[in-house]
Amino acid sequence: MSRVVQYKYHSMLASHIEAFVKEKRASGFIYNNEAKFLRNFDSWLIENPAYNIGLLSKEVVLAWLKKRKTESINSRNYRVAPVRLLAKYMLSIGIDSYVAPKCKKEPRDLHYVPSIDEFKQFFLYIDTDFSDFIMQGSCSNNKRSRKPSLHQLYLRSALVVELPVIFRLYYCLGLRLNEATSIKTCNIDFKTGKLLLEQTKGDKHRYVFIPKDMLSLVKRMLTKLLELKIFSDWLFPSANNPAKHINGVNVSQYFRTAWIKCFNNNSKHTPTIRGLRHAFVVFRITIWLTEGKDLNVMIPYLSRHLGHATVNETYTYFQQVKHLCPAVKQFLEQKQLFTKDSYGYHAPYEKEDLSTN
Repeated sequence: MSRVVQYKYHSMLASHIEAFVKEKRASGFIYNNEAKFLRNFDSWLIENPAYNIGLLSKEVVLAWLKKRKTESINSRNYRVAPVRLLAKYMLSIGIDSYVAPKCKKEPRDLHYVPSIDEFKQFFLYIDTDFSDFIMQGSCSNNKRSRKPSLHQLYLRSALVVELPVIFRLYYCLGLRLNEATSIKTCNIDFKTGKLLLEQTKGDKHRYVFIPKDMLSLVKRMLTKLLELKIFSDWLFPSANNPAKHINGVNVSQYFRTAWIKCFNNNSKHTPTIRGLRHAFVVFRITIWLTEGKDLNVMIPYLSRHLGHATVNETYTYFQQVKHLCPAVKQFLEQKQLFTKDSYGYHAPYEKEDLSTN
């Protein structure tokens, strides 16, 4: 369970912000990041006395909404969203407030989905040659060619055990980056493969099922970690500090390094961990089409598996994939979520475009 961080607020809106955050947490949300954004908003109000009036007027909200030179469009949207919800809360208790309009999102780069053959080649490399690469310390940023200490060899041995499994878990289940790294071993039913994912995006819990062959790999990995005397509540512990789980950023870097090494820099595209989530979606849809299943029936199940709030969130994944098979394109065209001149789904934006403000 994530630790709740308490922030102090000092502006004329402090009491409303505190009450709003308290209500969210009482509803089961951790609300740490949002509370931090509201703390920043609170500090901004104090620094700008003209806006520190104890109300969320249109003038105040639009001033906060204005994009800064040092931030991206999406970063701006992230800091504005909690203030938008704060305004809705204040309206609900009878205080007149201006609700910031939703702004256009920054377009994301299209994800490359590798072929089945590429994945086979990649996992073969992971299981054979990449372990030697890690043990030599070639992934380290330290350019000095020192003989590794016993502790360094110990840490690298843990990575050799964990990385092949966590990479496959992303590929087989389509998990988000931190969903896999923060799995607790006690949340796996090793008889059925049922896995509880806690505090995922939106502070939500959900269940997914690990395939039998994947479950066997997980069991084997845990046995090897015990042989290394690594004891932890986490499925993928940090060998340096087993009280913590493996770092997601490091996992991403290792994945990128492994892919480039596997294809000797000759691969036209290098996927990301997030790209594996998209690959899971595309492959699953393709399998269902091959089996003749009705996608209108199956996609809601896929959406639930991915942890999406709505089916439309699942359709947006097709916008971010470079290549879709003709059958999938035809299905999306029929749903009017895909045009022949685009790669995939395009979500409608609100009329008021404030992306350049």
